[in-house]
Amino acid sequence: MITTLQTISVVAGSTRAYTIQTPNGDGTYGAGFVSTDVISAVVRAADSEVSLATPAVVWGSSTVTVTNGAAVTLWTITLSPTDAAGLAPGIYHLQVFGTHSATTACLFDGLCQVISAAGTTVPSPPDLITAQYALAALAPMNFQEYNHEVIPTYISAASSLIRRWCMDRDFFVNTYTEEQEVSLNGEIRLNQVPVNVITRIQGNPQTALTITNTSSSVQFAQVYFAYTGQYGGYGTNLQTITGLTLSAVSNGVPALQTITFSVGEIISTLASAITGLGGGWNAVADSTLGSWPVTELIGAFTALPAGINSQSGTGAQLKVYAQDLNAYIRDQWSGIVWTGAEYAGLGPRWGPDWQQYEGNRVTGGTVRCTYSAGFTTIPPEIQQACAETVKVMIERMNRSTILQSERLGQYSYTLSNELYWALPQPVRQTIGSYRLIRA
Repeated sequence: MITTLQTISVVAGSTRAYTIQTPNGDGTYGAGFVSTDVISAVVRAADSEVSLATPAVVWGSSTVTVTNGAAVTLWTITLSPTDAAGLAPGIYHLQVFGTHSATTACLFDGLCQVISAAGTTVPSPPDLITAQYALAALAPMNFQEYNHEVIPTYISAASSLIRRWCMDRDFFVNTYTEEQEVSLNGEIRLNQVPVNVITRIQGNPQTALTITNTSSSVQFAQVYFAYTGQYGGYGTNLQTITGLTLSAVSNGVPALQTITFSVGEIISTLASAITGLGGGWNAVADSTLGSWPVTELIGAFTALPAGINSQSGTGAQLKVYAQDLNAYIRDQWSGIVWTGAEYAGLGPRWGPDWQQYEGNRVTGGTVRCTYSAGFTTIPPEIQQACAETVKVMIERMNRSTILQSERLGQYSYTLSNELYWALPQPVRQTIGSYRLIRA
């Protein structure tokens, strides 16, 4: 038999008190405890896990008056912001215990739900539909109340699946910065469409800062970006570069030093700060590019060798895209952009005269493009597909949706292969025209 556990809830950042009366085994309310007995509560993620919170619980109630042993038949538990501070929004196991004459009894065995409070952050990228949209779409399912708290999780998962299937399209308006390899005819294809406006295309990467560690006691040294966040994977880098980390190993002992970028800092100032660290560190900024802001530096998400034993022997070289290019959008819907950097000749790729076309490029092979792309309003087909995907996810959790048919008598059944897919065929058909094909 399935037993529905009693649930008490609190909104994160708020306080909520519950007063509960505990009956005897026969249903009466007798004086099983006295006011000096120990009463305690514990919140855990699961039965065998460690305590995550210990809410305050006391005998009696300040608002309820009950005769015949009120102080020992009532108890009040208070869920406070401190209790919920270490708990992510979700459902946890809550137990309350009372101890009398060295005998401990469980007064409450149920669930504690922590509800997220309204905030200022949104998913990045934002979900494709709202919870209200999903609930309206799910209304014909006679959706159960206890499932509502999982709707945001399902929406985020469905949004991610649809974006992945559409080749990492975000669908909403945002600003993106991408590095692209230029094709032979000078074109690149941006990852997000439709392209609304290109604010900058840069090419011709040049070394702006060289960092070395020449200490004879350092066996190897490296330089890489310090950052916050993580890579988004949807055409935009959600990592924010905050500075440079300098790593040196001397006689097996590693030493890390991080220089945090300041607002408006230029590369030459950063070079002086690195040299000022001592310990063999030295940095030289380019005489021209040293006046560029440190936010233009590229190339250090992979650690760059800076020690005397580095392969290049020149230290860690951080670059900037030093040239602004003349470019224009060939097709906003496909994201094809002409960059102004191309081969001067497009002759045969083989044969006796192929050499004359080698190295005949006007500008460098990679460019960085900053642009705005996406829809102001998520297309209705995408919203519908997201709601359908949420529905399928819930059905898969509630029952076996892969069962296509079954027959009594000589029992047999058939499985629906299409429902093994994370995105069922109707959803894929709906959003097929939005899928980007890379060729």
